[in-house]
Amino acid sequence: MECKPQQIAILGFSAVGHLAASISTLWNNPQIFTEEEIEEGLHKPDATILSYPVITSGEFREPGSFAALLGEDASDELMERLSLKKQVNEKTALAFLWHTYEDNGVPVENTLLYAQALSKYKIPSEAHIYPHGAHGLSLVSDPTIWAVPKFRRKFDWLGQSVEWLIDIFEIRPFE
Repeated sequence: MECKPQQIAILGFSAVGHLAASISTLWNNPQIFTEEEIEEGLHKPDATILSYPVITSGEFREPGSFAALLGEDASDELMERLSLKKQVNEKTALAFLWHTYEDNGVPVENTLLYAQALSKYKIPSEAHIYPHGAHGLSLVSDPTIWAVPKFRRKFDWLGQSVEWLIDIFEIRPFE
C-alpha cells in the first residue's frame, strides 16, 4: 500500500484534540501562515480524529486547557479566536469525533458543538458519544472492559475510526 500525500490524518486527545482541531481549522489563516503555505495547502490535514477534544472557550470550556494555552489573563478576543467551533469553515478537514457523557474533564458539549459546526458547512463527520467513561479513557483495554461492568458494551472508537479512514480515503488494504 503506497503512502499518498492527500491522505494525511491527525489524531488528538483532550487538549491535543484542540491542537488537532486547530490545525484542521486554522491551516489557511493568513495571520499564522504565509500565502504560499496556504495556497499549497501545506499544513492542511485531510482528516482528523478528535478524542474528547477541547473545542470551545465559551460556556462549556475546560478552563485548565485554555489557561495553559493562553495564560490566566487572556483577552476575550484571543479566547474567541481559539474557540474552534467558530473557526470551522467550508475548508475544514473531515472529522471523526468521540466522547463520553460521563467525561468530567472536558464537557461532552465540546464534541457536540464541533460536530454541529461541521454540519453547518456540510463537512462529512462521524461522531460517537458513549454513555460511560471518565476523561482520559483512551483505548480502554479488554481487561478494563470486563473489570468494569458499565464498559461491557462494545467500546471501539479505535476500530471505528480506522474503518472511517479506510472509507474516506478509499483504501483497499487487500488489493
